[in-house]
Amino acid sequence: MPGALYRGHMGSKWPGPLAGPAASDALLSRVAMVAASLETATDRSDIEHIHRLRTSLRRIRAVMRAYSPVFPREPWSALREETAELFRSTSALRDIDVQTARLTAQRTEAPRIAGDGIRSFILEYRAGEKAALSGVEDALDTFLRHDCLRAIGEWAIWARGGPVPLDFRLVDTRPEGEGRKLPAESLARRKLRRAARGTIRAMESVAVGDAKAEALTEFEGPDLHALRLGVKKLRYTCEVFSALPGRGALRKRARVLGGIQADLGDVHDADICEAHLLEAIDGLRAGDPLAPGLTYLLGDTRARRTAALDRLCRAWTPTTLRAWLEQVPARAASGK
Repeated sequence: MPGALYRGHMGSKWPGPLAGPAASDALLSRVAMVAASLETATDRSDIEHIHRLRTSLRRIRAVMRAYSPVFPREPWSALREETAELFRSTSALRDIDVQTARLTAQRTEAPRIAGDGIRSFILEYRAGEKAALSGVEDALDTFLRHDCLRAIGEWAIWARGGPVPLDFRLVDTRPEGEGRKLPAESLARRKLRRAARGTIRAMESVAVGDAKAEALTEFEGPDLHALRLGVKKLRYTCEVFSALPGRGALRKRARVLGGIQADLGDVHDADICEAHLLEAIDGLRAGDPLAPGLTYLLGDTRARRTAALDRLCRAWTPTTLRAWLEQVPARAASGK
């Protein structure tokens, strides 16, 4: 375990669950995940390679965000931004992969008359694949040249009481290290409370006429996307702090949030596809042979969006979801 490997830097064990050792263990395990995913990131023989990279980056970013008070602000912010930049570079390629995989599957279900339209839409997505891949390669090259993973690993060792990373020793100011001694559980409550409030604010900003929305079906696409981002952030914050002693119940909270995130993600994917379809349909001439396929896709996309929202609304209303979200920090404090 990483904790056992680097305890020697302290000279003695920490007197309780402090944020420094917790951050160290969480970061080192995720550094290994990112390192493994980087090896196949640009291998296009399997579209899951880019998905694994995104997942590993998302998880290490969650740890870096959750334990940010442990580390000196300036170097840590720079590392977080470099990691975020690599993650953002993968978004376009992953969108292309998701949409083309779905469209390819639909070709087998669609009526024959729709085939040409579906095929043309797949080719339109794939036309952007080369540029999207190039963006990932450029960001990956920068990430590797700056040796970001090595730097994150060295700061993780410092968080447990190890030496100051070499790059930082070359400047005049040395980090104080007081953040390492923060109580891990109080940091968890603070971060969970902030993430939960952010998600609640995303819901409270939605109004229909003069009244608040009573059902998630009343939310507009951008509002649902903001809610999805809030849910995603809270989910990964729960996962990070579930490793603390007595906080394993946060994993159950994270699983529930993962289901909400998945349904909201399906809605978001449908919204993106519908926007592209409407643009393509607007450019067609009367009698265009592609029209049946694009029209079929539009109907299917809207049906998928409705189904995803129905799944959400069978389990949640804005009121019940808000009440559940408000419980997350309290449950973290009680361990339930």
